[in-house]
Amino acid sequence: MALASISAMSQSCDATLSGTIIDTHDDTALAGATVIVLESDAAVVSDFDGAFTISNLCDGSYNLQISHPECKTKLFTIEVQGNTSKTFRLEHHLEQLNEIIVTGSAYITKTESLLENRIDNKVLDDYSGATLGDALATISGVST
Repeated sequence: MALASISAMSQSCDATLSGTIIDTHDDTALAGATVIVLESDAAVVSDFDGAFTISNLCDGSYNLQISHPECKTKLFTIEVQGNTSKTFRLEHHLEQLNEIIVTGSAYITKTESLLENRIDNKVLDDYSGATLGDALATISGVST
């Protein structure tokens, strides 16, 4: 048991895991993906080209959790022996809605009464934290 612990302590942990994260469908790079080594809590973010590097790993098997804002998080198991490089593929689905443009025009109709009062936007902004009744009370002749 003592010999096993000595060999474990003397193990050099200078291996490097590098990789690229790409889209499964069109092989485009996924920038901003997070790569977490579950055994060591080491985490990195992929660069603009989808590339990442994790240094100071010991040789052995690791579980990687790779996530991207527009992808489903995926777990990978990888064997690291020295400097290891691997490409990871994620199912990338950018959810976009079609553009909708709403236009309108305002028109003012004349009332048939002799007296008409309106509340302007500044008054409504001043009473934004109050009730509508408080704002209407500023009009002469209106009480709530």
